[in-house]
Amino acid sequence: MQVQVKDLPISGHCVLKCSARQTDSSTALLLSHYITAYSPKRVLASSRPSGGILEGTSVILTCSSDANPPASSYTWFKRLGTEDIQIGTDQNYSIRSVSPADRNKYRCKALNQHGSAFSEYMQLDILYSPKSVSVSSRPSGGIHEGTSVTLTCSSEANPPVESYTWFKRSGNEDLQIWTEQRYSIRDISIEESHRYKCRASNQHGSAFSEYTTLDILYLPKMTSVSVTLTCKAHANPPVMDYTWYKEGESEPVAYGQTYSITSITKEDIAPFYCKAGNRIGHDYARPVPVTCIGKAQVAAAGISGFCGGLVTAVLFTILWIRRKKWKTDGRKCWVDKSWRKNKTTSRNEYEVGESRRKKKKKKKKAAIEDDYENVGPDPEDDTYTALNLKTKISDDIYESLTTETFPPYATTQV
Repeated sequence: MQVQVKDLPISGHCVLKCSARQTDSSTALLLSHYITAYSPKRVLASSRPSGGILEGTSVILTCSSDANPPASSYTWFKRLGTEDIQIGTDQNYSIRSVSPADRNKYRCKALNQHGSAFSEYMQLDILYSPKSVSVSSRPSGGIHEGTSVTLTCSSEANPPVESYTWFKRSGNEDLQIWTEQRYSIRDISIEESHRYKCRASNQHGSAFSEYTTLDILYLPKMTSVSVTLTCKAHANPPVMDYTWYKEGESEPVAYGQTYSITSITKEDIAPFYCKAGNRIGHDYARPVPVTCIGKAQVAAAGISGFCGGLVTAVLFTILWIRRKKWKTDGRKCWVDKSWRKNKTTSRNEYEVGESRRKKKKKKKKAAIEDDYENVGPDPEDDTYTALNLKTKISDDIYESLTTETFPPYATTQV
């Protein structure tokens, strides 16, 4: 015998009774059965596959519950910060090609005509290879030569990183230097100023960090001085090329309006001259020696030549070098014009056209003077003075330039 119950009361409770009587006896059998209706209970969220889910694969979330009558609707939520965001309204919720960004907490709600209930939160365990690999140093920033530094390799991975490998860039190759998460360098020197990177690996893959260069701070080394010579000329059309020569040599030593001697040696203590040319022709400046004495400083001077057969106006230059007490060998160098022994001093002085000037003074009241002097250093005073150039007629003009030095030398304006 089958019984169908319709329109169950709101209370959710009813009693069904069934009686049977035998015709040949007075025995009666009474059967009773209680039926109960209720809202969803024991709501559960599960995933397929369960456990770890490899990045890039798919996963299906399923919501189940115990309810009478069965749940008529389901709703899925994802936890973001402090809020639950609704993401689906079916019993199953699918995620294709999962990524670490899907490592959220999920839960579902089951509903029937008698009520609803939520599941507990579940979190997806997404497995992936190392990501966001980076290198940090301790101490950070500038590292003083002679101290120690520790490089640390960090990354995000699930499961965690199993091995680390360190590399140092040498030329065009990466040389493997270490196989732990931290790499330490003791008594660091400027030779360690390489680019470093690390590799993090787990069972699902590996990834590299960007290169990191150590900023090693150190005292001045290989300090040297330089002299820059400048060739100047007036021409129409303008000078197109400049060529530098060392006296006694036929081959040019440099091209361009300036010539720099970056590290002065004994071979550089010699006269230099320049040639300026345009499409009309060329002209040479008179040789100017680069002279070195003493142990204190290097002065750089430039050459200005009168070229192309034109007459120039008067130029004057004041050469001033302040006294410095340096702890190096401090060689003193300057650019000179020509040398002769002056009877009144114990140093070399340069004098051009002295006798010619005196003769012209006798002939003309308005004397045209051609007087150049470059006074050498006095033993008691480390000051050089160039006298005014008073002539209005000259073959070339020399101008002092800025002294170029490297630490610990100070830069001296000339």
